[in-house]
Amino acid sequence: MTRAVATGERLTSVEIPNETRFFDNAIKYINLSKIAQEKGKYLESWKLSVPAKLNFLVDAIINACMIPITLVKSFCGLVKAGYTWGNETLYFRKSIKVLHEHANRTIASGFGVMFTNRGVLLRTNNNVLDFVSGAFIISFIALSFILIKRSGLFTKCDPCNNPSWQL
Repeated sequence: MTRAVATGERLTSVEIPNETRFFDNAIKYINLSKIAQEKGKYLESWKLSVPAKLNFLVDAIINACMIPITLVKSFCGLVKAGYTWGNETLYFRKSIKVLHEHANRTIASGFGVMFTNRGVLLRTNNNVLDFVSGAFIISFIALSFILIKRSGLFTKCDPCNNPSWQL
């Protein structure tokens, strides 16, 4: 017997947010741009990619604005799960999956602003953990470098500032 059946919790499918009209418009303009490019009309194709990029930008902003709201919903689900000693976690799990979906759509639409085709392709992948891990690693390395630079450890090995290193 599963835990959900034992606690009386209903398991329903995750309520994934609907695609925005802006994302649908971006796909429409991408398709029109591809058709123009296949006909050899490169300037018209470039003109049609601009509205696609603007639609991706608006879609990224909408999804980015939904992340704090979904974080609040997740926190409320966490409080409910804690209050019931972990017996009712469905609301928390749903909120976390919706949060993950909004974050993924924000990243994909952000790439869609720069590289239009990648915005559509990344939408179906779950790249949030990859980008967050990469950003964490890069931030850690950069912060370590800044702190070591300010500590003065690099001045002892710097050939420009140490006269004994000059030839």
